[in-house]
Amino acid sequence: MSRRAPNIETVDEKDFYTAEEVRSILDAELQASGGQKRWAAKVGARSQDVNNFIHGRRWPMKIILNSLGFERVVLFQRNDHGASGSVSNRLLSQEQVAELTAAAVAKAGSQSEWARQVVARQSDVSAMIGTRRMPSTQILKALGLQKVFFYRRLSC
Repeated sequence: MSRRAPNIETVDEKDFYTAEEVRSILDAELQASGGQKRWAAKVGARSQDVNNFIHGRRWPMKIILNSLGFERVVLFQRNDHGASGSVSNRLLSQEQVAELTAAAVAKAGSQSEWARQVVARQSDVSAMIGTRRMPSTQILKALGLQKVFFYRRLSC
């Protein structure tokens, strides 16, 4: 039985917004509604939370995101550095990380062996491969990945 490397295609970045882009959209909403306090009252958010997000002190609260028609999405980015020294922007979904983990486990021979090699709990490896749990810090480090947050428009 031959083992193949997983065929991983990256997530299409054009479907996602950064926190700065969501801030710009919120800023336009605030100006249209007459300010932070009015907009916050209209959508049922606390004006302090709106202000903290606008000024980059906090990530947006769920009520702010929902009011703007967004949801937060957790993706994963490779830590490898290209020839220019910049971090690659290839984004992966949790399912794609599970495929990478499964391939690493297959190469090591078993979940227990791979978990031992990367100093992770075998139960975390198993749950991650089954996409029942997000990858632990140890799994991400072993795969050369980091967790990143983006925002996606909610489906109607």
